[in-house]
Amino acid sequence: MATLFVDKIDPQSGTSLTIGSSGDTVALTSGVVQSNILYPAWSVYNDSSQSVASATATTVIFNQERFDTASAFASNTFTVPSGQGGKYFIAAGIRFADGAYGRYVRLFVNGSQSPTIGDLNYGTSSYGADCQMNGVVAFSAGDAITVVANQHSGSNKNLEALSDGWYRSYFMGYRIGS
Repeated sequence: MATLFVDKIDPQSGTSLTIGSSGDTVALTSGVVQSNILYPAWSVYNDSSQSVASATATTVIFNQERFDTASAFASNTFTVPSGQGGKYFIAAGIRFADGAYGRYVRLFVNGSQSPTIGDLNYGTSSYGADCQMNGVVAFSAGDAITVVANQHSGSNKNLEALSDGWYRSYFMGYRIGS
């Protein structure tokens, strides 16, 4: 094995450069930082209440962004950017303003329920009813990811908004790799 010392590598022609061949592993030495890769990451929340009708799957609207590194989140949907398919860590939570029976939060991908993560809580409460979910999910570029809330109390119930500095309804995630 030989060591090559250079300050810059440019392609001989065109605009792309290939390092290694199919099946090769290219490793960075311990302590080396890869500075130009930024995986998508977002954190959003709702700062106003949202009504959820009984027995009706309702897409949660998140109207405030804490950050969105890939500009891939809009209103209620994170769309996986081109070239960024892979595994993502996802976390979401909702809180109903008062007791709601049969409440749940689910992840939807391209308009269909994802069977991978969600939270279901059939209890009743005289105060806020929380549902939270988190996990690792594989997405493809272009997938549209939404959070859906539901409750079965027999009447409309409101999702809580930002309150006393607490994000009551939130959605966040980041890509962890391919």
